Parts: sequence; C-alpha cells; structure tokens
Amino acid sequence: ITIDDPSTVQSPDYQNTKYINYEIVDFIQYSFDIKPGQTVTITDSVNVITRELVVADLAVTGYNLSANTISGIASPGDLEFHACNDSSTCVDVSTIAASDGVWSVTPTSPFTLQEGTYGYLSQEDGDGDETTFVWSLPKPLITAYLTYNYIRGSDWPENELITLSIDDPDYGSSVDFSANDVTGGDGYVYIRLPNFKLEGGQIVTMVCGQFTKTMTIHDLSVLTYNEENDNLTGTASNGMLHLYATDGLTGESADIEVTDGTWSHDFTDVAVSPGMSAELTQYDSSGHRSEMEFYIPDPYIEVELPYSEIDGEDWPEDTLITLSIDDPDYGGAVDYSD
Repeated sequence: ITIDDPSTVQSPDYQNTKYINYEIVDFIQYSFDIKPGQTVTITDSVNVITRELVVADLAVTGYNLSANTISGIASPGDLEFHACNDSSTCVDVSTIAASDGVWSVTPTSPFTLQEGTYGYLSQEDGDGDETTFVWSLPKPLITAYLTYNYIRGSDWPENELITLSIDDPDYGSSVDFSANDVTGGDGYVYIRLPNFKLEGGQIVTMVCGQFTKTMTIHDLSVLTYNEENDNLTGTASNGMLHLYATDGLTGESADIEVTDGTWSHDFTDVAVSPGMSAELTQYDSSGHRSEMEFYIPDPYIEVELPYSEIDGEDWPEDTLITLSIDDPDYGGAVDYSD
C-alpha cells in the first residue's frame, strides 16, 4: 500500500507491505493521518492487481434534532447514509450529494434523530472502491465534582461556546454563579469555580448550541468512619449510590440502595484505616453525575536538619496544628511550641 498526499513534496507519503489472509488485508494507519484528497494505492505483487482510491471528503456538518434533519459534505454523486439509535433501531438512506458536495437527509418515520445517534457515510468511486466516514451526534452530560469543586461537560458539540449557570436554592431562585467557556475538540469542557463552593441541592444548567441540560447535585458526604468495624457512613440522595474504596492494597466496590438520605457500608476486603480513600458516585435519570472523594489522612512529620525546618504531610485539611519540641538536654519541659 502507498498513500500519496498531493499537498506535500514527498511521494509517497506512506507505504507498507502485508501478506494477505483469507482474501482480506487490513492496513491500520495509527502513525499516518489519512485525509480527503490523498490517493491510496494497493498492489498485489503476485497477480499484479492494482486498485487506486482518492479519499472522498465525507463529513457531517450540521443537524437539527427538532426538524429531524442532518446534513454534510461529500464528493458530488451517490452517497449511502446509515444511522442507528441502538443495535436494533437503524435506517439506511441512499441520497445524492449536489454538485457543490452538499447533502441533506431527513430520515422517514418511525426513525428519528436523537442525542447519541450514530452511523456512517459511504461513497464509492467509479470502479467500486469506497471511502467511509463514521459519525455520531452529541449526547451531552454534566458531572459535578464536589471534592475538587469543578464542573465537567462531556460529549457536547465540539469547539463551541458553552454557558454554565448554577442556582443555589438556599439563596433564592436567581443564578448564583455563571461562566462561559469553549468546548474542546473532543466535546469536553472543564469549568472551575473560583469563590463558589459546590454543594448538594444546587441546580446546574449548561447550554451549548441546540442543547440545554440541567441537573441537581446529589447531597454526597461521608459522616463517620470506624476503623475497628471497617465501616463508613454518610449521606446521599435516595436511589442507587455507587461506592468504591481502596486501602492501597486492594479495592472494593458496592452499590447501595439509599432510601432515607443516609447510607452505611461494612467493608470486607478494604481496611478502614489511615491512607484509605473512597469515591462516591450518584447518577440522575438523565445520566448526569455527582461525585465526591473521601480520604482518611495518614499524617507524618519530616525534619530537615540543615535548615531547621519541620514539615507536616498528609494532615487533616483546615485543621489547627500544634507543634511542640522537647530537647532532653534541657529537661522534660517543652522547649519550643507553635
């Protein structure tokens, strides 16, 4: 196989050789970016068969869920459109790309485009060689990270302006925090919240293009831990709570049905002890997620003699720490405190 990019001086830009197996040969080009307009040539050295394909410029460029339409670009001519909402709900449409390469499809009932619809486009050249383009529509989700105080958006439209607003009902119905950002090329966005603290019960709304999503943050917490009984207790919204914990040696997962806003779990594989960490996760009915992490501190002291410096590591956060130093050379009293 050779691939030639007419926009470069080098020719070919890529080449490889493989032995055929069962009449099929796969060339997976992780190290080479295949782009429209490049010429792909495959030659069989035994039978001297050569096939050549100019990669077609296939893409989905727009969609309107309320109108049930989707559009894009291709080489002018016949085009095959395939779409699925799940493995058993699919549609195939034969369409034609106009002379300018633009095409549009409105699937017929009962199939409707929806968030997360996926599929592929395929177009043949004059002698049956084919270019395929895999596509999917966004299925936007929100995740609230209580411990690290930020909001993540996933699977939103790529490279578009997104607006975040948060309403804390404890302070009325107005918006208490708002921010704008731009989603990445992967549809993800991470928005940190300076001077605002995420808490259970707050209402988070994100708007991007034709999508508006809202979630209420779950009230997640760890209230107590018992090292003797290897037990944790806390709060969560009614429904299913997923708990994962590790003590550094082994991990343990549990799904806990919450019925009264509280939960408790006795561990069998994980020791509840200093250094243990746990992650609490709850989903709402739309798939939006609230998450918090819990950690039992494992404090230690580090003394740097040349600099007369004492460091405390892994102590509880936001807690008053008292330092005292006793030099036995001067008796049993404390010689320094801070």
